[in-house]
Amino acid sequence: MNKILKLIVSFLMLANIITAQQINIPRIDLMPDLPQPYQMRNWKEVAMGYDSLVFNENLTGQYLPLVF
Repeated sequence: MNKILKLIVSFLMLANIITAQQINIPRIDLMPDLPQPYQMRNWKEVAMGYDSLVFNENLTGQYLPLVF
């Protein structure tokens, strides 16, 4: 019985996801899709900088190196 109940609940959840529709809110529709000025952060550069800080065994200073 438990498996049947789980299957029914799963089906109902899936049916709800498929039939869900987005509604428009007039005040939100006035907002721009991309705010200006918009500057995308270079996440590859951020990750490389983080790795060079955290995994650098040669850094000196208070609380450094961080790798240990």
